[in-house]
Amino acid sequence: MNLALPPPLRISGEGGVTGLELGLVWHQLFEKQDAYVFFAAATHEGALLAFNVYFPRRWEHHPTEGFPEDVFAWRSPMALARSVLDGSAFARPLAALWGLEAPAREIAEFTGVAAVSLSGSPARVLEEKLRLKLFVEPDGAAPDAAAEFYLNIDFPNRLVMLREKNPAWRQAILDALVSGTAA
Repeated sequence: MNLALPPPLRISGEGGVTGLELGLVWHQLFEKQDAYVFFAAATHEGALLAFNVYFPRRWEHHPTEGFPEDVFAWRSPMALARSVLDGSAFARPLAALWGLEAPAREIAEFTGVAAVSLSGSPARVLEEKLRLKLFVEPDGAAPDAAAEFYLNIDFPNRLVMLREKNPAWRQAILDALVSGTAA
């Protein structure tokens, strides 16, 4: 595996909302599963932060009346997963950045999410920036533990951005990533 060197983590925020920009350091097509795996990684305070994105190549197209062509038009389940990169972590650094108590363990091997496009077409993910809204619910959690956040995949510029929608959902997002879902 010939990975690109992870860039420094870029942190952005306005109105208390935090965005984390990581490098897209590797990708692979799994033909049998008809999905890409994108490896997102960055360095921060001497540590390697990383997670994987399991991205299906087939999405359902349901255009929403009254919205621009690609907004809310594409939907699919997908997953975020623990990175396979040696020495990487994501849950504890994310908790620290968000001002939360560090979880006892790292993110799960697999956390299923529901995804909806905000701009771009999933079919063109290798050609253009794709903005997604993701929906998570920790396994076994109450319905009010569900949360939304954003994931941008900018393959041409080799970037992945994870951005929260609402700081009140930080704990629910972290809990979902740590508890995971059945693969």
